[in-house]
Amino acid sequence: MMGGNCTNPLYIQELITRMKKHTSLPIAVYPNSGETFDPLTKTWSEAGNPSRAFGKLAYTWMEAGACAIDECCRTDTSHIRKIKEARERFYQAQKKLE
Repeated sequence: MMGGNCTNPLYIQELITRMKKHTSLPIAVYPNSGETFDPLTKTWSEAGNPSRAFGKLAYTWMEAGACAIDECCRTDTSHIRKIKEARERFYQAQKKLE
């Protein structure tokens, strides 16, 4: 398995695409919440935070080829719930194609 960890959710799809060009291994991604850490103030900023769209993004990551999705920094149970719901929608859509 090959994967990417602690990456802004907005960059995950491109990361999957690039990994697929170089490996036939299954791909796993572990995005963070999308918040930005300021090392000077040691604080997190929600500016540009895609957390609200996490479920929609997770679905596109599966379409792009991710076979495992989890979460990393600053995520919480709501992110995990959105991943689970996206996975269920994705597998339902796949069954309809069969």
